[in-house]
Amino acid sequence: MENTTTQREFAAVWKWCTQGIGVDIGCGTNRLSPRILAIDHTDHAENGPDLVMDAALLDWRHKGGPGFRDNCFDFIFSSHCLEDFEDIEGVLREWWRKLKFEGVLVLLLPDMEGGRYPRVEDPNGNPSHRVNVGPKMMAETLSRLFGACCEIVQCDTIKGGCTFDIVARRRR
Repeated sequence: MENTTTQREFAAVWKWCTQGIGVDIGCGTNRLSPRILAIDHTDHAENGPDLVMDAALLDWRHKGGPGFRDNCFDFIFSSHCLEDFEDIEGVLREWWRKLKFEGVLVLLLPDMEGGRYPRVEDPNGNPSHRVNVGPKMMAETLSRLFGACCEIVQCDTIKGGCTFDIVARRRR
């Protein structure tokens, strides 16, 4: 864990990432743990991913490359990655399919909705961000996409800073 803010953010969701088999999607150079499989779209010289692949296409059969079967992970963790995709609903559907029943999707995202982080259209915003995200928007999106199969078990518990957390359990 590189800095105090990240340590605090990771600590807020760590309990959801300690049981079973999981993956850290979009790890960049700041992996959740060296004991958790990490993927990213590019290799990084230091503390980078175990696998280089498109985070939006985790399917085993995609282009004959590496991938994962459906219902294979107990948890999927992603920090500050989802907001970089224009089609976050498609990405969420892909990630959700990879979760086992009772598995959890653990997300850390910038709070653009609550004003703790600049919005996409703000000139001071991150140019790689494509979608304005926030706790309410994410909870509504997950509930709309997955209905009764989705239980929000933790939301916006990180105080201070620009990041919010959301954890959703996949129900049958």
